[in-house]
Amino acid sequence: MRITIPFIFLATLSIGCTPQNAENTTLPLAEVNAQGALQEVMLNGNLQANILIDTLENQRLIGIGPLGRLQGEITILDGKAFVTSIDSVGNPIAVEVDSLQAPFFAYANISDWQTFGFLKEVDDLPSLQAAIEELAIIEGLDLTQPFPFHIKGKITKAGYHIISKPAGELEHSHDLHKAAKVNFEVEEEEVTFVGFYSQVHQGVFTHRGDFIHIHIILPNGNITGHLDEITAKANTLELWVGLM
Repeated sequence: MRITIPFIFLATLSIGCTPQNAENTTLPLAEVNAQGALQEVMLNGNLQANILIDTLENQRLIGIGPLGRLQGEITILDGKAFVTSIDSVGNPIAVEVDSLQAPFFAYANISDWQTFGFLKEVDDLPSLQAAIEELAIIEGLDLTQPFPFHIKGKITKAGYHIISKPAGELEHSHDLHKAAKVNFEVEEEEVTFVGFYSQVHQGVFTHRGDFIHIHIILPNGNITGHLDEITAKANTLELWVGLM
């Protein structure tokens, strides 16, 4: 796997995820990396590419972020890239590009996955975050250390968006970001989620006050998007955490 990063970029954070408390856990958690920063996009309107992913030779790469100048969504799971944009009539379409680029991106290289079991009932993103934290604590993880994860199972309902900023729109703001979102819903479906948990990346790849950033992968058509809402029954979603 080769990742090419421009000489000048907005923000770089590479934080090791090996737990500090060896008495709590011996799991060698994968290292979480971040290029660019969400706050630079939202506050300063800086949409320049901060990471170029020009090969997927490492088949265990995991990553999430917006495509290019906010004209789609990128999700990578075990080296497979799911890239989704919006077509001329407002429908999501899977696209192939020669070189993936993003203004901000979270990623990690996974050697193996460790199941933490099934989540309790969730009815929104805060309760999903709490459910993830609950299982992580049971497994003895230090929640001050970031970690990558994926979740598989059946949801009751999920809402997600695909960012689709007009190509000729040079300015950016919170209002323009909201206007660029194309929203969708899915119900009673088997889906996959790819995400990162971090208490130290607020403004980098999570919003202020949030510790999770999650993308959804739909079962048909390789469609992916940014998760906004979720409800799911207890014991229907299984959490897997990425190991180094």
